[in-house]
Amino acid sequence: MKHALGIFIVLPMVLMFALTVSGMDYIFWFIDAPTLFVFMVVLFAVYFTTGEFRTFVKTANAIFSKKYVISEEDVEKGLRLLALSGKVINYTAVFQVLGALIIILGTLDDPANIGPMLAITFVSALYAAMLQICFILPSTHILKNRVNRGTPTST
Repeated sequence: MKHALGIFIVLPMVLMFALTVSGMDYIFWFIDAPTLFVFMVVLFAVYFTTGEFRTFVKTANAIFSKKYVISEEDVEKGLRLLALSGKVINYTAVFQVLGALIIILGTLDDPANIGPMLAITFVSALYAAMLQICFILPSTHILKNRVNRGTPTST
């Protein structure tokens, strides 16, 4: 539980730092709901199409609740799912960056569009890195610790 709380402490601390350093106006530069929406839709589409949504639910319960009993087999499935999620996040970010760059190249005659489109490319890469650092890596660590500590397993 201590590690799971750490996940939710890191991002707000980064946002608070950005607020105090740059003022309230600049914090909205880092919030791009459509980009986050694309990440979540792609992740859940992969979970549903691969039939791993149930594994996702079990893994999430194991990460956020110490009382949840999970078998070693489910922990291994969860670790594989987290590795897949990391790859999907990276590929989604690459797809978003390339899509924005294609649009930028198509509209080079209008310099007003270059700035916002470049911002989308950088925010996509930032979100991919933040999802990896604040979700995938800590979740993998928590699951590995559940196995190493001999957490009771179900039969």
